[in-house]
Amino acid sequence: MMDGDTESRAAVINRQRAVKLGMARLRVFAERVRDELRLQESLTICFVTDAEIARMNETFRKKLGPTDVLSFPERVQPGKPRKLEAAARPARANAWHAERYLGDIAISPAAARRNARAFGRNLPTELRILMLHRSEEHTSELQS
Repeated sequence: MMDGDTESRAAVINRQRAVKLGMARLRVFAERVRDELRLQESLTICFVTDAEIARMNETFRKKLGPTDVLSFPERVQPGKPRKLEAAARPARANAWHAERYLGDIAISPAAARRNARAFGRNLPTELRILMLHRSEEHTSELQS
């Protein structure tokens, strides 16, 4: 099941079923992050399975196993191969095309839930931390 938002400039998509998510609240938070960071660019946040994020982790970071979050900035970073920019779009929303695209953030809710427990937080808080941190990271890369 794919759940996406085609009207906002922050597409939030759910491509996993293992962890129940409050998608409406996550979409509101994503838009709030864009507003607070004064982002003019669009971005996509995609919630994926542990298996999917593990494949991405191995493909793009050469690390085995799932991680909680991966980010794929649209801009090529100094020292990074150009093929990464073209290939690193796990969740790009095809329903709309923005003038400027910030990038993609892939989050494994299952891994985030494990980390939330380890850090003594609840899952919604952990997901918001991951969304905010990676959005800020994309913004600083855009400004450099």
